[in-house]
Amino acid sequence: MCRTGVTLVLSATLLTGCATPLLPGQWQTVQIVGQSTYLVEGYDTESAIKGGTEYCNKSGKIFEISNIVPHTRNELATIIFRCL
Repeated sequence: MCRTGVTLVLSATLLTGCATPLLPGQWQTVQIVGQSTYLVEGYDTESAIKGGTEYCNKSGKIFEISNIVPHTRNELATIIFRCL
């Protein structure tokens, strides 16, 4: 049974591409999900917003949220956004 638990943890790590969990204030690397549309996941909603805002600011553009799924106790915040 312990072996199965280890397999599940390793599988989850491979699927998410993240070997360590995020800490407060951290977010995943922004991903392109469509033409001028991006996705960012953060430890919490504030962290995800900060990650998206910083991403857009690097190109001198403004961060605009298209869709947001707030964080829960067990899930990261997920934001789909555009840089205008």
